[in-house]
Amino acid sequence: MELGLEQMKRLKVEKTMSALKQNGINPYFAPDKKAAADMVMSMIEPGASVAFGGSHTIESLGILPQLRSGNYRLFDRKDASFSPEEKHRLEQESFTADYYLASTNAVTMAGELYNVDGSGNRVAALNFGPRKVILVVGVQKIVADLAEAEKRVRTYVSPAICMSYGKKTPCAITGVCVDCNSPERVCNLYSTIRKQRDRDRMHLIFVDEMLGF
Repeated sequence: MELGLEQMKRLKVEKTMSALKQNGINPYFAPDKKAAADMVMSMIEPGASVAFGGSHTIESLGILPQLRSGNYRLFDRKDASFSPEEKHRLEQESFTADYYLASTNAVTMAGELYNVDGSGNRVAALNFGPRKVILVVGVQKIVADLAEAEKRVRTYVSPAICMSYGKKTPCAITGVCVDCNSPERVCNLYSTIRKQRDRDRMHLIFVDEMLGF
């Protein structure tokens, strides 16, 4: 039974990777997050500028210490010494980065990327700005279509993020999005990427682990 489930999962991943490639997004597969971390670092040239979005997945790879080593120019949004104004300026400067690291909220089997943001810095950078985008995505984020992607965000992703960060939103209590008017809501800006014109810009690494939300 487990073998059958693994085969079904692999077929789902392979079909999605094929669709991503047709859409101009370069797909890769890593068996675990260690392999994914090595793959990410192999893609980034020494001396390059690197930015990253708010992502539990990227943080879980353990690559931030390497990026802070001095061999790269890191736009470090996790630097606690920054004032809110300095952090905002850094996020604006991130659009000039050579590489932008992030995850995505859902990937459809048609090769579409679906994302929802609170402030918009991540979805904006995915759409335009950084020279290359590297996405690291747990295979649990593959969904059938955009309707399922939206459902995943409303019933799982947004509530989990709000709970994780202690946000004062209804979904942090109920576990389900109610399209609230809370000033702390994290689902304000929506983005669907269907295709990439520059076929060398976006790279997506599927990881055979449950990573992120």
